[in-house]
Amino acid sequence: MMARSHALIGGTAAVALGACGIVPLTPIMLIAAVVGSLAPDIDHPHSKLGRMFFFVSYPLNAIVGHRTATHSILALALCAAMMPFAERAGFSKIGFGFLVGYTSHILADLLTKGGCALLYPVSRVRYGCWPAIKTGSKSEALLLVPILGLIVGIAYHINPTFFRTTDVLRGLFEAGVF
Repeated sequence: MMARSHALIGGTAAVALGACGIVPLTPIMLIAAVVGSLAPDIDHPHSKLGRMFFFVSYPLNAIVGHRTATHSILALALCAAMMPFAERAGFSKIGFGFLVGYTSHILADLLTKGGCALLYPVSRVRYGCWPAIKTGSKSEALLLVPILGLIVGIAYHINPTFFRTTDVLRGLFEAGVF
């Protein structure tokens, strides 16, 4: 998927978790979720973060390729393992937001034709869902709406009162989301 799709899905997932009361939704958590949703593509030199951190992206891409190491269960586990350290340092919302975004990225890429090497470094076999969509295609844009709707729908089902407050929208506007 493209960066915009990943950012929308990661941000929406963070809002949904805030709505469910799992963690208080703050602007910093939302920003961390969006950054986390872009982070796995650091292994692609032409991605948003890959262009910013080309000194990491190019060598990483040359060594492991795209959608392998950074799109694996091991990478996700390493991110999760950092959570206690983030919490001790007072950055629990940033760590949680980043992990939400990172997870959403991998799940979203499973819907694409490229899939993800989930078991890397044990295996380079790429896993995905069928039917898979082409990254950057019209089908990606069409699939994005139901994905976002599903995330919001689940959160609404768990806590409908969250979405009835104007404070949520005001907070999202102040955070610069809209």
